[in-house]
Amino acid sequence: MEYFLYFLVFILGYTTCKLFYFMTGTRKSIQVVRLSQLVGLSIIARSLENFSYSKYYAMRVLEENGESDHNVNAFKYLHNEEMDRYKRRSIEEMINVHGNIFDRLVDFDDWSSAMKYLETNKKEFTDIMHGSKDD
Repeated sequence: MEYFLYFLVFILGYTTCKLFYFMTGTRKSIQVVRLSQLVGLSIIARSLENFSYSKYYAMRVLEENGESDHNVNAFKYLHNEEMDRYKRRSIEEMINVHGNIFDRLVDFDDWSSAMKYLETNKKEFTDIMHGSKDD
């Protein structure tokens, strides 16, 4: 009887250890997914910022070279279409890569909600990226 109790205590300790390990692993996985979302969104936002700078530089060059208003407006239109397509496809791809397991962790579904999510978590993101968050 005594060995049976030892065995039960061992099994209880082992399953408790596995349970806590699983819970810690799950928590860390969720943190990694959320951090990767924030990093990805910030990279996309930064690239769109540079994309926008290139638009204004190209428009200035077009105007300095004496291009017609029609060509400048066509360039603006095409550039805006390209930016909208880039925003839409990047968010769609970011959502699609999560798969079925992490679907509930995606708190955005389009560009505006993604930027709201990034703005909401801006402090957490900068804390993690600058190493001031203890974890």
